[in-house]
Amino acid sequence: MTTIKDVARRAGVAPSTVSNYLTGNARVSPPTAKRIQEAIDELGYIPNRAARSLRVKHTNTLGLIVPDISNPFFSEIVRTINHVSQRMEYTVMLCDSGGDGTREKSLLANLLSQRVDGILMIHTGHRDDYVELATQASRPIVFVDRAVEGIRSVVTDNYTGGKLAARHLLGLGHTRFGIL
Repeated sequence: MTTIKDVARRAGVAPSTVSNYLTGNARVSPPTAKRIQEAIDELGYIPNRAARSLRVKHTNTLGLIVPDISNPFFSEIVRTINHVSQRMEYTVMLCDSGGDGTREKSLLANLLSQRVDGILMIHTGHRDDYVELATQASRPIVFVDRAVEGIRSVVTDNYTGGKLAARHLLGLGHTRFGIL
């Protein structure tokens, strides 16, 4: 596996210069940057994110726990979270709890041990045992679609959503509604 030292040797620069180029922490002159990029391309260098995460204390990884990945409601949420995360250069580690609260707690503990930078959790219901784990976690945890006191959460405003839908349908001339 190609290392930063290999890239530095090929580009004729110090390993710290390659590191600065990769992280953008310091200015690297355009000719030097070009030589480094050419060396990266020639050698097929792929940064070791695990090693970097030990130094910089973050992994650019988010954990996402959902109760049922096959449910279209949750799969759309997963797709959107993944899309936004990729734009921000984060990877999403997806976990399906199968709607099992005990498994949710286990997945939550596992993601925390994986050193993810944060966790988004669509949980099946209020459980004191993993809520306690979430409140004591050293990383941010956000519950999605269910509010739990003491935990950050993002919830759907069903009242306003229903009101907007009704106004839209009335605006189209509909007067009789059925709700499934």
